This record gives sequence, C-alpha cells and structure tokens, in this order.
Amino acid sequence: MLGRQALAQARLAMVRGVPLLARLDDALRAMRDPAYGKRMGEEAVALRRLKANLGGRFADSASVPGAKSVIMYGFGRVEMALLERVVVAGFENAGMIPVMVGPWHSHGAAAYHCLGLGRLNPLATQVSLSARQIADRAIAGMRQKTDLHAFEYDGVPCGKIAMSSLMRSLRRGRFNLGDAATHRFLVEALARSIGAVEVARKLLRKHNPAAVVLSDRGYTPFGEMSYLSIQNGVPVYTWNVAHRNGRIVMKRFDLHNTHLHPHSLSSESWEKISRLTWCDAYQEASERELTDGYTNGEWYGEVGTQFHVLSVEKQALIERLELDPDKKTAVLFPHIFWDGTFFWGEDLFDDYEQWYCEVLKVARANTRLNWVIKIHPANIIKDARDKHSAEHSEVTAMRRVLCEPPAHNHLFEAAIDKSKLS
Repeated sequence: MLGRQALAQARLAMVRGVPLLARLDDALRAMRDPAYGKRMGEEAVALRRLKANLGGRFADSASVPGAKSVIMYGFGRVEMALLERVVVAGFENAGMIPVMVGPWHSHGAAAYHCLGLGRLNPLATQVSLSARQIADRAIAGMRQKTDLHAFEYDGVPCGKIAMSSLMRSLRRGRFNLGDAATHRFLVEALARSIGAVEVARKLLRKHNPAAVVLSDRGYTPFGEMSYLSIQNGVPVYTWNVAHRNGRIVMKRFDLHNTHLHPHSLSSESWEKISRLTWCDAYQEASERELTDGYTNGEWYGEVGTQFHVLSVEKQALIERLELDPDKKTAVLFPHIFWDGTFFWGEDLFDDYEQWYCEVLKVARANTRLNWVIKIHPANIIKDARDKHSAEHSEVTAMRRVLCEPPAHNHLFEAAIDKSKLS
C-alpha cells in the first residue's frame, strides 16, 4: 500500500515537472481508458482554443516578498480554468498570490499556466494505509447511518462528507451498513476523507494562506479543506453559479456561518433589506427577475432546468395533469436524493429520501388536496453527464411508497415539457 502511494506521488512529481512526460502519461491513460481518451481529446481542443484567444495577455503571478497566498481548489479542467481565473483575480487585487490545487490533468495544468496562475499543485489520489485502517475500524463499529453521520476526524465531520461524496458517485440516497459491498465502499470513502484532511493540513502549513477558495463545501476533498481552514482561523470563500447566465455568487464562511447555504443572506444583508420601504417597483422587479429567468431558459442554466420547457396557461396545466379544479393544489418539489446531501443546516431526517417518503405518505392520506410531485429537472443534465438512463430515484421511491398512485396524486416527470413557472 505504501509502495503504491509512493509510486503514485513520484509519477505525479515527474509528469508535473516535464510537459513531455505529462502528455505521455495522458496518452498511456487514454489507451487504457477510451472514455478518458475522449475527454482528453476534448480538453486538447479547448486548450488550443483558449491559447488562440488569449495570446500573451497573461503572465505568471510574480512572487512578492511578504505577500500572503490564497489557496484555490480548482477542477483542473480547461473549460473551468477561465472562470476560476476570474475568481482568483479579486484575491490578486487584494495582494494575494494564488496557489492552485486540484486533480492532475496535463491540459488543465497547461491552461492554468497560460492564464498566469503558475503550476498546478496536484492533489494526492492514493489513500494512506493509516487512513484506511482508521476508516475500517470506524465503520466496523457502526450499526446505523447516524453513527457515520456523526463521525469526526480531528474535528472535521469526515463521516457526513464521505457519505455525501459516496451518495453522489453511486447516485444512491441510502445505504445499508450491513451489506458487504456497501461496507467496502464506505470504508474507501471515509479513508479518502481522512486522507483529504491530512493533505489539507499539509497545504495550510506549507502556504499559511490568508484565504481559501473552493466551490463545493460538502464533497471530498473540498469539504475537509473548508472545515480545517475555518478551524485554523482562515476564511473560506465559495463561488457558485448564480440563477442567471454570466453571474456567480461568492460567500465568505467562518465559524459563525459555516452551516449556511452559499446563497443565503447574512444577518447584516437581511437587516439592510428589511429597512427598505417596499414599493411597486421592487415588486415588479422581483417578479420580472423570476419570470425572465424561466421564460428565457436561464434559470440555473448550468443544470438545464428550463431548456426543454414552455409556460402554459392555468387551465391547460390543470387538464394536462388531470387535477380536480374544485380542490386546492399542493406541489412537492423533492431534491435529488444523492445530490448535495448533508451540506447545510441541521438535519431533521436521516436523508432526503426519508423526508420524501414521509411526505408521500401524508399526500396519499390527504384526499382534500391535489398533490403534484414534481421531479427535479436537473436529473436530465446529470443523467447525461453520468451516462445514466435508469428510472429516477424519486420516481422509484414514489412507486415503492404509493404502489399505484391514488387519483389525487399526480407525477410531474423531470422531462415533462411544462415549466414550473406555470
């Protein structure tokens, strides 16, 4: 195990320092994995396009004696590099020197260099023997999922980070700890999380950053760096795509708000807005922002939520869904079970799926309302990205709970061509 880890680190050091070896390494991986080869081909085209458009506009950030650094966890991909460059620029303007960290891809590393971000510091992908042993002992002593959810390693909630990461990679909303295959998956996920804590600790010691920047705070290795940074008094900044094209949302996290969603308002912002005198102009602007985002297809366009839909009149939608016009209608908008779990707030249920199933039981019993179950449209894009074609887990759970849905329960599939704005 230690030999494999040392060999992997040596390989990374070699390919990082010699561009020719980096290209050879990618070529060998492409021969073993055609999907990787296809992705690298796309990355090569994107890199050529980026270089052609940039010319010599960027130079590597110069080392300034005494300047603080900012560690940015990037994706190591060409198509993300330009956006990451925009985010880093704000920290450079504040006098910080960027340290790019991410998975090793030769084209992504070349893109960072072209954008003046210096060398990519590759994240270790091998898990140490000690991390695996700690994970194995921890999982062996667990009897229920809440035990794993509560597990911490050096103050970092590695249990819930590992669960979130594994749920996303396996596209599963629940685990059976008694299943042998699941046990192996969980040990590996927890070991990777523990290893990510060790990597983050070394990075913090080496660079002593004034800030850390990343995208997701709930998955390995981002979540571990986020929690460890905040523990050490280093502010964490997240960047996420906004609800409209061409915009991003940034938020600073420290001890007082680590449990909040990145799109949430701070107490100061809420107080400022609360002091406003609401008027028709504000009302119209708010409604227009919502309506325009849906009608032009921009509403969270990153996951294509409105690309395939049209708005329809109320009566047409009632007829399409076969609703009883004499009843009020309740709409259930479940989140994807395995996406972004355990990231924010305090959980009242074990997971998204448990909450959803309990609500479905209420919907089955309450015949006074029309119940519409709207499956998340982001399933479509995530299916395409993951090359997945099976039934969506929300639909499977609905069939399990309701068997044959009663007449007052109506399924609104992810691929239906009617907008939620309707």
